[in-house]
Amino acid sequence: ARSTMDMYHYAPTRFAPEATRDPEWVNAKSHEAYVKNYAVVYPHDQPLAGRNLRTDALHSLLAAQGCVFEEKLGWERPGWFLEPSELTSSGHADAVPKEYDYYGGYLQSYHEEDHPLARPVNEDHLYHRLVDGECNFTWPASHEKVGREVDACRNRVAVFNQSYFGKFFVAGGY
Repeated sequence: ARSTMDMYHYAPTRFAPEATRDPEWVNAKSHEAYVKNYAVVYPHDQPLAGRNLRTDALHSLLAAQGCVFEEKLGWERPGWFLEPSELTSSGHADAVPKEYDYYGGYLQSYHEEDHPLARPVNEDHLYHRLVDGECNFTWPASHEKVGREVDACRNRVAVFNQSYFGKFFVAGGY
């Protein structure tokens, strides 16, 4: 029998194969989906779970320049850049998502250290603070920064890496 609903959004096959084969990724994404089940869904909300799964060759360079990434289907894509005044004294930023800490629900103090979900809480999570400012129904906190980046692209030179928009599965031979 066929479903009367469009089941695409429920199909695990829409995720990258390397994601669905990784039990850590599946546990983290499932937990966050459960935790946020009744949460308000904001247009610019970014997940904290299952991050840094798929990065491109420029990821480290962009992160060092203050890039705040957004996750789409496992890919870390540039969202916007921090202002120079927001970088550390060494000129770097730590705005990369940290390991998922299950929102503090599985603290090491609650479980033995060898428990599979035992995690320390991310005490200072710059990325979490940044994307928290995006959670509203008006313009996100990064709107002015993105506007300046758009202006720079229009009036100067910009390089875009669009490789994560392609989806190629090459198999077999002739």
